Amino acid sequence: VALLCLCCALPLVGISPGCMLLSAALAIVGGCGAALDVAMNAEASDSDRMRQGTPMMSRFHAVFSIGFGLGGVAAGAAAGCGLSPASNFVAAGVTILVPSPGILWALGGPSPGKQDSNVSLLHDNTMGGHELEDSPDSTSVSSVSLIYNKQILLIGIAAFIGSVGEGSMGDWGSVYFHGTLGASEAWAPAGFVAFNVTMTIVRFLGDHAIEQYSPSRVLTAGSVAAGAGLLAAASVPAWRAAQVVALVGFALVGAG
Repeated sequence: VALLCLCCALPLVGISPGCMLLSAALAIVGGCGAALDVAMNAEASDSDRMRQGTPMMSRFHAVFSIGFGLGGVAAGAAAGCGLSPASNFVAAGVTILVPSPGILWALGGPSPGKQDSNVSLLHDNTMGGHELEDSPDSTSVSSVSLIYNKQILLIGIAAFIGSVGEGSMGDWGSVYFHGTLGASEAWAPAGFVAFNVTMTIVRFLGDHAIEQYSPSRVLTAGSVAAGAGLLAAASVPAWRAAQVVALVGFALVGAG
């Protein structure tokens, strides 16, 4: 559903005549994209949990980064060829929509094993592994425990912070290079490219790093790298060779 809504909503961004309608179209696209992102991560999480041996979650995200980068290159090439925004967004929607039936068919529905795994994981996370007595209030107690589970809240905060950083690189990186650092239009996307390249490489290596070390150590190292990169990129307007320093900062954020 989210995929179909996204494909239908994308052309609205290109044809919206005013600021209010454009804002509404962007809100629709953002909501559909977020719902699709959650669905993709849930499917990847199920596949990773059901797989025996080497984890694959980081590589799922790496493949997503490749598609993200290719989409940016295609959009830039289309704009360079004089394609109108409306045509560009329509082409993007069609490009996403055409292979979708085959992809969804290949994924199929949730298997009983996945459902059992999800139920077991939810029970362990929300109830701490303790049995609840059968009562009319057990469902409500489970919901409250899920909402106020400290681990889920902390993960949500971390995901929010990561989304702000990643969104800043993708949505405002070129604007920052061109408007603040004075880069040419040809050089403006360089920060985004550096960010996406390092992010893809590190994501392909992420599963191996988690196996060799631990999720907490990898998370700490990534947080330090991303924080240092953001600090460097935000501080460079007062420096000489600002664009080069910002480029390194963007690359560090992608690696983190």
